[in-house]
Amino acid sequence: MTMPQLARRLRITRQSMADLERREVKGSATLAALRKAADAMHCDLVYAIVPRQELSALLEGQARRRASSQIERVAHTMHLEAQDVEAEETQRLVDDSAANLRESPRKLWDQEEPKPRRRRDTPRR
Repeated sequence: MTMPQLARRLRITRQSMADLERREVKGSATLAALRKAADAMHCDLVYAIVPRQELSALLEGQARRRASSQIERVAHTMHLEAQDVEAEETQRLVDDSAANLRESPRKLWDQEEPKPRRRRDTPRR
């Protein structure tokens, strides 16, 4: 179907059809407009969010990122207090924490706790 033919079916001008096509390319076309265009072509609009990898791999990666972030914060504090933990023990803690997070997947997507702001000391006058 040509652009002028589709424009006629949609009962819009060629210019409006060209605008719709440009918006679709830019990613700014509305779903309503795309649905109307699909209907004019006797088609259905299908809108889907598809994972880029297997769901199990996605969950595992997120659990490991969250666990590593949590354990690294604790390890840093312990290092500052001269209470370093061996790398093997740190890895075991990450593994255990990731396993716990996988058992409670709702916690996987919580926002990270904000880092505390450093207080700026104001110079005395």
